[in-house]
Amino acid sequence: MQVAVIADIHDQQERVFDALALIEERQIDHLLLLGDFCAPFTMRLFSHFPGQLFVVFGNGDGDRFRATKIAYEVFGKRMTLFGEFAQFNLEQRRIAMIHDNEIGQALAETERYDVVLYGHDHRWHESRIGNTLLLNPGTLGGKGAPPTFALIDLTTLAVEKITL
Repeated sequence: MQVAVIADIHDQQERVFDALALIEERQIDHLLLLGDFCAPFTMRLFSHFPGQLFVVFGNGDGDRFRATKIAYEVFGKRMTLFGEFAQFNLEQRRIAMIHDNEIGQALAETERYDVVLYGHDHRWHESRIGNTLLLNPGTLGGKGAPPTFALIDLTTLAVEKITL
């Protein structure tokens, strides 16, 4: 099973549509969002995605009240909105999600998770700490770096970098 991982959108609507088109083409039905949508309307753009969404907030997500309202009114049970930190199991993999890069690194160093995902610094990063995959998919918004996101095969933990 493959999942898509997106961070740091910063209200770049066209890039959301471009990423969703590729995700749909690949028939991926789980999307992990690592924060910094920024404005709540950006979260609404993902309503076109028919699968399951797992979401954490980032430091740039200002109106969390409206974003939470959108999450429950628009997505219902298709979206799990965790707040700032998430830990859950998916396809027998223990996954942690956080926006902050330093906390992401610290979580990976515990080796309690199969996958630790983070964003914030807008830089692609992929490494292994023991058996833990540590991944920053870069910035979909393209702020300060080319627009990127990631696909992860949860069976093999192989990562594919997608540049838009």
